[in-house]
Amino acid sequence: MAKPLLLLTAVCFISLPVAAHAEHCDEQHWQNLVSQQHSLDAWYNQHAEAFNRFLTVYKEHKFLHIEFTDHELSSFWLPGKPQLHKKMQRQIELSDSVFKEIRIEIDRLSQRFPNIEQLQAQWVSISRHCNQAALNVNAISASEYVAFNESLKQDIQLLIDKLWLLQNKYYNEVTALTTAKFDQSQPQ
Repeated sequence: MAKPLLLLTAVCFISLPVAAHAEHCDEQHWQNLVSQQHSLDAWYNQHAEAFNRFLTVYKEHKFLHIEFTDHELSSFWLPGKPQLHKKMQRQIELSDSVFKEIRIEIDRLSQRFPNIEQLQAQWVSISRHCNQAALNVNAISASEYVAFNESLKQDIQLLIDKLWLLQNKYYNEVTALTTAKFDQSQPQ
């Protein structure tokens, strides 16, 4: 993702006159937006890596509610099995912890949408100003940043959707194990 942007930035920088005549279609505004774009790209890559870590943890996690029936899970909580109870409690705590971490990651991703939309609007504005100044290469390049940010919003939404799926698995694990514990503690 970074190489096409670097090339695009280089082309635009070379073609952008130092003293552009249109408001905002100048080197200072351009470089400010490019800097913001690079920061946004780095932020996205950091969160894509975080998703990959969550995915690795998910693939390594043994979900007891999938491997065992409700009846079997309830039987794990029968009296006289303190070691098994500790393991089951640890499974609940671990799953709940990952659930909460994913929730935080979803919030971080969701909170960034307004920033992306604001940056996208700034690229629209600079494209318009460059177009008015007949700086067509710069106008086109700015439009490409607009399209890139639209794609980035879709990529972030896809990450959020995938994280929701992972989070749901952990929620189901906590719910199933807690329900089994509660069911076993109720008089029959």
